[in-house]
Amino acid sequence: MPITGTPDAEEPEFQQLKLADGFSVYASPLASRETSFIYKEIFQDGCYDVARLPPDAFAVDAGAHIGLFTLYIKARYPSARILALEPAPATFAAFQRNMALHGVAGVDAHQCGLGRDDARQTLVFYPRLPGNATFFEADKRRFVETMKQAKPVLELLAAREEVDVEVRRLSGFLRRIPGLARIDLLKIDVEGGEVAVLEGLDEDQWELVRNVVLEVYNHDGGLGRLRALLEARGFRVEEQRAKWASQTTEVYIVVGRRESDEVAGGC
Repeated sequence: MPITGTPDAEEPEFQQLKLADGFSVYASPLASRETSFIYKEIFQDGCYDVARLPPDAFAVDAGAHIGLFTLYIKARYPSARILALEPAPATFAAFQRNMALHGVAGVDAHQCGLGRDDARQTLVFYPRLPGNATFFEADKRRFVETMKQAKPVLELLAAREEVDVEVRRLSGFLRRIPGLARIDLLKIDVEGGEVAVLEGLDEDQWELVRNVVLEVYNHDGGLGRLRALLEARGFRVEEQRAKWASQTTEVYIVVGRRESDEVAGGC
């Protein structure tokens, strides 16, 4: 499993967290509740079950976190190949450990973020909510303030670190994959940078993408921009409010398909 990235000078502290009978992952002990929440979204609620994939599927995991989506796809499609990208150094370290823990092969993982241009950017990392790490902290706080339980979440976000990370265009990673004929599922969960990730594709690569699924906070018309971008590339687009979101919290799961596969899940 090719993995790129510079390890931290100090190894992050992880604990092995049991999430189900026979299934555990390494995660920060500060973030066990968040890890359990993400596990439920993916493994129990079928958050990303948006299309029937071929046995040898190729998927992109943009915002790979500690690897739960990658582990889910590999459990359902053992022959699948996955390109996984995660910018937060501590979170990427957990991803590495989880791939080793589960003996996963066929995963090309990189410690970096994705954007419309190659650059260095400041990532705001929250040790108690690492899945919320973002390049757009002001937008993150505005989003949290719309939640019914905003106060305890804002308290968790109070512990924060700024990390300088590499950001690259998705197109460059795809160009290096010999004989890539299709991208069966492009999953994006990047806490505010969804449009930038998509704009990191070259025009001739769009036709490779069969299905897109992403989470977006509808701030300043973000949902409409994503819909327009995907429809302009020939996708049939559907969106639904995330299952966990209240009526005041505009978080949506957006699905773009080129084929009429039936939706099986949704966050």
